[in-house]
Amino acid sequence: MDQIQSIKAELRLRHWAKVIAECQVSTQTVKAWCEANDIHIKTYLRPFDCGSTP
Repeated sequence: MDQIQSIKAELRLRHWAKVIAECQVSTQTVKAWCEANDIHIKTYLRPFDCGSTP
């Protein structure tokens, strides 16, 4: 993996770690939180599907 791809992957990982952390501290359900934050539920759940990233 070249350096640019590595940096992009790290940025995506940090972004989704932040998104997931924000959702987890919310009192809303995942579905409600995603709707309120304009995130499609399948996009949110994708990182948990076979280790892939959005």
